[in-house]
Amino acid sequence: MMNNWTIQPIACSLNLSKRPAQIWPDPEQTENWLDRPGLPMNSLNAVLKVLELPETAKLLLIGIGNGRLAAHLAKKVAHLFVLDQDEMALNRFLERALVQGFRNISGRVGNGHNGWSEFAPFERIVWRVTRSSWSEVLANQLQDGGTLVALEGGSTHERHLVRYTRVRPGLMQREDYGAVRLVPRLGELLVASGFMQENQVIQALAECRKSKERLGEYLVRNHFLGEQEVYKSLAHQFVLPFHIADDLVDRIDVQLWRKVPQPFMDHHQILPLFETDRDIWVASCQPQSDLSGLQFAFPGQVLTPILVTPSDWSRLRRTLHVLGHEAIEPAVRPKKEINLRKTDLPDAHLISLFEAMVLDAIGRRASDIHLERYGDRTRVRYRVDGDLRDIERFTVEPKEVLGLLNVIKIKSNLDIAERRLPQGGRVHIQYGEKQYDLRVQTQPTLHGEYSVLRILPQSQKVLTVEQLGFPEDVAKTFRRLLDSPSGLILVVGPTGSGKTTSLYAGLQRLAADPTRKVITVEDPIEYALDQIQQTQVQPEIGFSFAQAMRSFVRQDPDVILVGEIRDNETALEAIRASQTGHVVLSTLHCNDAVDAVQRLLDLGMRPNSIASELLAVLAQRLARKICSQCRVWSLPEPEIAEEVFPRGLPDGFSCYRGAGCEYCHGFGVYGRTAIVEFLSTESTVRRAIAHSLPVDELRKEAIKAGLRPLRRHALEAVQAGLTPFSELPWLLPVDRLAQET
Repeated sequence: MMNNWTIQPIACSLNLSKRPAQIWPDPEQTENWLDRPGLPMNSLNAVLKVLELPETAKLLLIGIGNGRLAAHLAKKVAHLFVLDQDEMALNRFLERALVQGFRNISGRVGNGHNGWSEFAPFERIVWRVTRSSWSEVLANQLQDGGTLVALEGGSTHERHLVRYTRVRPGLMQREDYGAVRLVPRLGELLVASGFMQENQVIQALAECRKSKERLGEYLVRNHFLGEQEVYKSLAHQFVLPFHIADDLVDRIDVQLWRKVPQPFMDHHQILPLFETDRDIWVASCQPQSDLSGLQFAFPGQVLTPILVTPSDWSRLRRTLHVLGHEAIEPAVRPKKEINLRKTDLPDAHLISLFEAMVLDAIGRRASDIHLERYGDRTRVRYRVDGDLRDIERFTVEPKEVLGLLNVIKIKSNLDIAERRLPQGGRVHIQYGEKQYDLRVQTQPTLHGEYSVLRILPQSQKVLTVEQLGFPEDVAKTFRRLLDSPSGLILVVGPTGSGKTTSLYAGLQRLAADPTRKVITVEDPIEYALDQIQQTQVQPEIGFSFAQAMRSFVRQDPDVILVGEIRDNETALEAIRASQTGHVVLSTLHCNDAVDAVQRLLDLGMRPNSIASELLAVLAQRLARKICSQCRVWSLPEPEIAEEVFPRGLPDGFSCYRGAGCEYCHGFGVYGRTAIVEFLSTESTVRRAIAHSLPVDELRKEAIKAGLRPLRRHALEAVQAGLTPFSELPWLLPVDRLAQET
């Protein structure tokens, strides 16, 4: 082996496009590595141009990265040899390459400085993983006239593209082609990943310059994107593995966490989680976190950083403390301090357990937490996307349930001594920068009390009418009716069907008009809305919905929202308010839009009054959405198909389902979408209401007048791949599954 090489620098130039560099998404999340829009970026173009690859080349690539460069090189050479120290990343790439049809790739785990002598000499070598890429060992593995292309020196974000050409043994020519950017900007990543449009990024950056905050922080704080979308892009940007808390909590090793001082971990926002045969995984919500201080706790061991969202980092932090049975400064802080005697204070471990449950539920997008008792066992369940899911992560011993219920009662200002009667309360909590309202209910049962906590995010951005997911014709009519000078608009459906969300979307539109005054009376006030006067009912002092309505009409409003019409008195005041020139919005509990008319009749309203004042009824359900990451074509379930289509499936009918993936935690569904039925009271419908037609006949008249039943909209959502076919029995009554009426 020759040890004395002479390197001869020569002048060079390279013309590269000046357009912004873009990043290609993670190969694991793409069907074909090479079929993505915006695939080329400047640094990749530069490497390929400098390589000048002959099709018969035998090439050695040192460092797999995200697999993008390797996939391009494999298409252009006779055989590609890949060398990487990360066995997991290398195996993952080789498996994907095989699936994609590549048959000219060989891989090996090893040190890049040693090369791959068994298959030397190589015509080309590409070194992409170190700052100083010169190696005499690699020079000896090049054939004469062969080139080594490297990314040298510079910063973490930017390197110099250098080409070494082996002229003859002992002599290398070095050509420096200048700096190339290795780390794309976050905005470019978001556009390339399809999360945002380019004009949206430009507008957001302009706002960031005013507020002097980072782009990711601004987008999350203003609810333009969720934390996961932003942090997945940050992980691509800094070439870090991204994980969600659910994939990590079951592997946590408390002993690692106990080796590091708590203030140090909190200051650097790092958490050592678990150890493998090769390294220790360290979670952080900072892409450029400094792990050097951890080496004092783990000398000689390899530390592998993984990126998590700030919310998931807090969940992991809290879970570590729960597992370690140690109390810490709470990550969830009650706004209202409660004075307690020392004897009333629950065990610190139970406080941490309660807060860990809340953080975990928020991280899983749960709307409710159920803590239940069954004899000698307890059960913790979350309601996510409308379904209750058992959570086995938190083990609550029967003897601990009483103490945990005391924690809940104390935080929600309930009587901890009262165990015979149901109680209701609430607690305001702060989780990072976000505010949440927990509505707490306790209920005595055969086996003792159980508790249900509903989670209401207060900082969540209220949806607009355009964002509700209504069909365009429904959204257009709804917007038009909101601009009416007077009348009654109802939103109906069962509990948890999104009625309040739809009403708030309408209120947002009305409040945007500075010439209108909007007043609400609610029970409870779920979200604080700007430019709207909101009032809470207080039955204990006689301030009911009806009492509020009588007061409101004397306060010169244009729009009045009544949280719910429950009785004759409230219904009567709502009709009277609409008759005196106000737009009144409210909710009713009934099955569909036509049933709302019958419900008003049952409450004692006169048919003529209903016909003259009722503008529209919006009936809705929330259907589970198929996960967009694992949606696959599916056959409809035969039992359900027989009910929905007793005469056989229509020609061309298709449906989909979620196969289950990491994104949806294996459930195949993620989020919910609105299925609606919109009844606009046209002249024929008004006449039918005034003549007190039976419900079935009224429904037929409404369909003739243009009513699109829930069933039709639900089937359209199924065929569009928004919701699974199996969701239909949950959305429609038995008598509506097989017919329009």
